[in-house]
Amino acid sequence: MLPELFSLSQKLLNRIFNFISFNVVRLTLFTFLKKIIYILFVCLLPAISASGQQHPFFWGNDKIYFKTDTNSYQTKVLGTQNGLPSSEITSLAQDSKGYIWVGSSAGVSRFDGTTFTNYLKSGSRFTGEVYSIQEDTLRNLIWIAGDGGLFYFKNNKLYSANFKESTIAVYCVHLLDDNSIWIGTGDGPVYLSLSIIETLLSKGMVSITSALLAEWKTLSNGNPAYKIMNSESGNIYFAGEGKVFSYTNKKLSLIWSSTWKEDRNDLVTGMVQGKNDTVFFATIFSGVFEIKNNTTKQVYNNDGHVSGNLLSHNGQIYQLTSGGIFELLTSTREIKKISMVPEDLNVWISCLLVDNENNLWIGMHDNLLYQKKRIFFNYQSDESIAPELFSIFQDKKGQLFFGANRGKVYKKQGANFENIFGTKRAVQHAEIKSIYEDNRGWLWLGTGYEGIALQKNNTIFHYTRKDGLSTNTNYFFYQDDQDNI
Repeated sequence: MLPELFSLSQKLLNRIFNFISFNVVRLTLFTFLKKIIYILFVCLLPAISASGQQHPFFWGNDKIYFKTDTNSYQTKVLGTQNGLPSSEITSLAQDSKGYIWVGSSAGVSRFDGTTFTNYLKSGSRFTGEVYSIQEDTLRNLIWIAGDGGLFYFKNNKLYSANFKESTIAVYCVHLLDDNSIWIGTGDGPVYLSLSIIETLLSKGMVSITSALLAEWKTLSNGNPAYKIMNSESGNIYFAGEGKVFSYTNKKLSLIWSSTWKEDRNDLVTGMVQGKNDTVFFATIFSGVFEIKNNTTKQVYNNDGHVSGNLLSHNGQIYQLTSGGIFELLTSTREIKKISMVPEDLNVWISCLLVDNENNLWIGMHDNLLYQKKRIFFNYQSDESIAPELFSIFQDKKGQLFFGANRGKVYKKQGANFENIFGTKRAVQHAEIKSIYEDNRGWLWLGTGYEGIALQKNNTIFHYTRKDGLSTNTNYFFYQDDQDNI
């Protein structure tokens, strides 16, 4: 419409000057008026274009609806772009020196806070997919369990444990109080005595078959042992495919079977030691269970989510699920959500680590996520309104006020902001540079160039240079011990 108006004005001007007989005068006046019309056109264009549209600034709205970060942790994505050999993360651990160990489908990596150092093989033997990483502080080494067997990292070098059965996968490593070790293998649980461990560390060869728990093949149909944990009293618990076994007084017995329709897929994803001789375990579909006196009881049903891991850190039990990261309060058997995986990244969860600074490391099948507590929470409006906020104040009741442009003051109501004057303003044009509540409950507002506004008993009073102020620009208020402002 604007180009048509400009064209019409030019045609009208041409007709008017057809009545003028002096060519030189006509040309001069025509050129002059044409410039005037052009200047007016350019100046009025923004105002005409904006008419009928909502102003995109904060002060153009008396109620503004915001959304904010609901997760108290902020997320950083790590992967092959940061030096990992694979973004498919399968296990996580932190050692006593503070290093973060990351197991992936390609091997194991050590993170020093800046750089990933990758260890993919020992000699010609590759680790393959790494399922478990366990520090052995007595022997000053890191045990690593993977598709390629059992490995250990010592003196900055990766070694393989020599088993006669070189093709057997190892899924977990569990150290006992007497420093002997149970490992879960593709053939079942294997007990490594102190002498066997000494042989392995001295590059000797050991047979897994001779150390395999004899009753396992019969009771579990020869399935792998994926997780191992002991109770305070010394009972050992093994997790197979949808089943949990107790090994008490050298007798193996089945104590739990999944009722999931495809129980073999309901794998135990984590086992941790609890207090008072309890052990907790989580499965992919069925939830979290407690074992006490070889009897199992469900604690949490996963609430329809898939479980990725269960771990213990500083006496607190954590669970990773597709619905978030939870704390298990063992005293009350309650579940408390502490964080969540961003929706655009929540594809396939794998494992969880809570480090020494209580940061969260989340292994996914396509990324490694690092989460730390948020310091700042951002509020964003759905309409992408430019905030233009100039001051902030909290009154004696804890209410937050924000000074904006055009004389508006907003109070925070949850995630929403609402003009305290309804549809009105404290002043017509200036910014609210300062807000102050005196001991009478009166609200003083300093503006950028329209003096002071005072809200007293729901009435607004104005003070400017005409009333004796030295300037109409006011930034601060203070009430002294004699109640002077």
